[in-house]
Amino acid sequence: IELNEFQIQKDIKFKDNPKISIANTQVLIKNIETSVKGKPNLSNQRYRVFSKLLKESRIAGADLFVLPEFSVPYEFVPSLAKYSERNQMLIIAGLEHWNVKDVVYNFIVSIIPVTINGIKDAVVIYRLKNHYAHMEELIIRGFGYKVPKPNPYRYDLINWRNLYFTSFYCFELADTYHRSIFRSKIDLLIASEWNRDIPYFSNIVEALSRDLHCYIAQ
Repeated sequence: IELNEFQIQKDIKFKDNPKISIANTQVLIKNIETSVKGKPNLSNQRYRVFSKLLKESRIAGADLFVLPEFSVPYEFVPSLAKYSERNQMLIIAGLEHWNVKDVVYNFIVSIIPVTINGIKDAVVIYRLKNHYAHMEELIIRGFGYKVPKPNPYRYDLINWRNLYFTSFYCFELADTYHRSIFRSKIDLLIASEWNRDIPYFSNIVEALSRDLHCYIAQ
């Protein structure tokens, strides 16, 4: 397992406890399937949904904005990065599948805002899902595509404004050894899951919060 550590403006600390906004939005199976086929749904209606969620989060004073797995077409990432930069809001999002030459990638993206010499910017970090779910692999292979296998496995440990956190992507939470590498390393674990999987992972998350002794945004 490769653990990448990022130190991003660690000397700038939150004045109050950071606020987390968790998106409540539908993730439709038909959108997942069209993305697997390389034809994601990029309608104005979908774009307006994300705009509304981001605006409501900003008005509520959120510092972090968390989206579920399979929720964002990769083509929308530049817009999310621009919003993160402009409003200095950290965004964690599960991307829809990204079909490149018949290999179907499932990325989680961390968009981390920074201000350098008065200039606002954002750091965009992509990470490939380490463990695809069994049903996910069946869908991808059922359409005749391939599932990538990371070697080595990779996770990110991010220190942003003195908040140590990492993101786990749905089925990764089921690997007890992979979870254990973050013991005593993080304040917050962000669990980005497919909506319908939340009941299944709730017991794991409850135990995980005690094992790692950290906050969890599920």
